[in-house]
Amino acid sequence: MIDLRIPHYSLGKMDKLFFVIFNSYYKDNEFKNDNPPLTVGGLFTAMFFGIYMFFCYSYIIYQDVNARQGPTDTLAYLMVILSLATTYFIFFWNKRYLTIYEKYKDDIALRNKTTKFFCFFLVFFLIFSCLFLIAIRNKLVFGKWI
Repeated sequence: MIDLRIPHYSLGKMDKLFFVIFNSYYKDNEFKNDNPPLTVGGLFTAMFFGIYMFFCYSYIIYQDVNARQGPTDTLAYLMVILSLATTYFIFFWNKRYLTIYEKYKDDIALRNKTTKFFCFFLVFFLIFSCLFLIAIRNKLVFGKWI
């Protein structure tokens, strides 16, 4: 029989980022009208998608700044699947999000409002950074921002 369990591993700063965002929704098991793993999973999927799109557009600009063709639909669908798979295997395989929560739940520094602000800022910056790059590319290639 093949053992499919992933050995315990730590991604360090990524785990801490996940804990801060997850605990903002989980609220020490006091959540009401929300499904924290689903909400945080959606945020991290969007974050990974933004990172992948940023690298894709960076590569397109690196190859030819005047290229009128962006990524194909197939590439976009592959990036969505890759983003979902990355989020699932890093945080949700074997309910690893609960292990992360148990590991960092007593860390006072990660419960600080300033830390929470910077973590949310980082996540949303990574989600929207690809849109800024796309707007800059459109201005260079087509002469308009959108």
